Amino acid sequence: MDERVRKLWEEVKEKDIPFILEEDESFPSHRQNYKGFQHFTRNKIKDSDHLVMAEALSHLRECFLQQLVTKVGSSLALEDVGRTLIGEPGMTYGTEGGFTRLFAHPWEPGDFYDEKSRDALSSFSRLNSLMSELAKEACITEFGEPDAEVLNCLNFNLILVNYADLDTVTANVRDDPYYKMGKLVLGWHKDKLMVPRSSVAVYQFSEGNDSENFWGVAFKKAWEVKTYPLLLKLNSGDTYFMLDNFNEENRHAVIGREGSSPRFSTTHRCSRTTNNTYSSVQEKMVIVDDITGKLESWILEGELLMRLEDETVRSQISEAFRIQSIVEFEWLRKFWIAGKQHSEIQVWWLPKIIHMEEHWRETEGKLYRFLDELCGQNSELSSCVLDLLEKILEILKQTKKRRNDCNRHCAKHFFSTLAPELRPIKRPLVEFSVLTAKIRQIEAWLPIPENAEYLEYEPRGTKRRFADNQEGRTETETIGERREGEQKLEDETKQPLKLQKTE
Repeated sequence: MDERVRKLWEEVKEKDIPFILEEDESFPSHRQNYKGFQHFTRNKIKDSDHLVMAEALSHLRECFLQQLVTKVGSSLALEDVGRTLIGEPGMTYGTEGGFTRLFAHPWEPGDFYDEKSRDALSSFSRLNSLMSELAKEACITEFGEPDAEVLNCLNFNLILVNYADLDTVTANVRDDPYYKMGKLVLGWHKDKLMVPRSSVAVYQFSEGNDSENFWGVAFKKAWEVKTYPLLLKLNSGDTYFMLDNFNEENRHAVIGREGSSPRFSTTHRCSRTTNNTYSSVQEKMVIVDDITGKLESWILEGELLMRLEDETVRSQISEAFRIQSIVEFEWLRKFWIAGKQHSEIQVWWLPKIIHMEEHWRETEGKLYRFLDELCGQNSELSSCVLDLLEKILEILKQTKKRRNDCNRHCAKHFFSTLAPELRPIKRPLVEFSVLTAKIRQIEAWLPIPENAEYLEYEPRGTKRRFADNQEGRTETETIGERREGEQKLEDETKQPLKLQKTE
C-alpha cells in the first residue's frame, strides 16, 4: 500500500469523518471549500436532446461497450464498468507501459459504420458541442470571465462513456471504505492524460424513475482529511463540471446504492494528443521510412560506414529502432490484446492497424538487414559506430523483455475463463530466435562489460557461463554458435577471456 494512502486511511479511521449531503443545512458552507465545481439540472438541456441521447446510448450499449481487464492486487479481473471511447478521428486513451489502450470511435464516422451507428456517433458529437457551451457558462458562473487558456481547454476532443448496472456487479463492487457513502462504482480518483487546466464535463443518464435511483458524485480533498467530503445526488439528465484545476486538486468518486437503475455517464475532456493519436504515430512511421530508405541506398552505394560518422544519422537510426518498439507495444499489441470482439467493432481502426502492422514488419526487416550489413564488415568499426550499436542493443534487449512480458500476460489462467471473443489475440506474431540472433550479432562486436566476470573456462564450442552483475542474472552462452571468426579465445593459458574483433 502506498505510504500516503496508508496514512490517510489511518487518519480517516481515527477521526470518523462524516460526509455532507446536498440536503444538509451545512452543505452551502462546505461547498465553498470546493471552488471550481458546478452542477446543472436536466432542464439545461432540451427534452428532445435527452431523447436523442437515450436512443444513442441504447445503441452504444448493444454495439460498442467493452469491459477492460484491470489489476486487482496481483490478480486480473474484468472491470465492473463497461466503457467505450468516442472522439475526434484517430484519438486514443491509454498510459504508456500498461497493457490497455482505448481506441476512439470517431464522432465523424464517414462510411465505416452502418447508418444507425453513424447517427448514434453523430449524436455524441452534438452532445460534446453542447457540453462545451455549458462548461463555458459554468466557468463564468464560478469564476467570472475565464482566461484564454481555460477557454481553449473547454473545446473537448474526447468522450469516455461509462455504463454501470449494480444488479450485475454488486457482488464485485466494494463499499466506500473511507466514509461509508455507498457502493464505489468508480473509486476515488482524478481523471488523467488531459492537457493542463482541462475542465471535465459529465452528462448522466439513468433509466427508471429518479425516486428509485441513487447515483451520486462525491468529492474530497486530495491527501488531507480536514475538509469534509461532499456527496451530490444526481438525476437522469443532470450535468456537472470540474473546472480548471479542480480535477488536479481534488478526488472524486461515483457512488451507487443497490436497487438503482443502470447508469450511463459521458465524460468530456480535452485530452493530450501527443503520442496518443493516429496522426502522431503516422508521423513517427514516416521518420522510419526516411532513414531506412537512406540506409538501403547507402548500402548499395558502399557509403554506409562513411555516413555513420555523422552524429545526426546515428541519432536517426537509434530513433528508428525506438519508434519500432513504440509501434509494436503501444499500438499493435494494445489493439490486439483486447480480443476478437474489440477488433470487430473497431471498424474505423481495423484497416489502419493492419496497415500499421504490415509497415512495422517491413521496416523491421529493413533495420535487421542494416544490422547484417554493419556487423558483417571486415574492417574495424569506429568508436562512435560502436556507441550506436550499444544503443541499438539496449533497445533490442528491452524489446525481447517486453515480448516475453506480453506472452506471460496473455498466457495467464484468467484469460482462459473469458469468452473466446474476449481473449487476447497474439499479434503481431514474431520469431523470437530472429531477435535473439540480432542481439548476439551486436554483442559479438562489443567489448565485454567490465562488470562481467567469467566463472569457468572451457574450450571453444562449449557452453560458458558468466555473471552479468549489472542486470543481476546468470546467462548461458554457446560461443561456438557465434559468427565464425568474430571472436578469439585465449584458452591455452587459462587466462581471463577477452573477446575482440579479428583483423
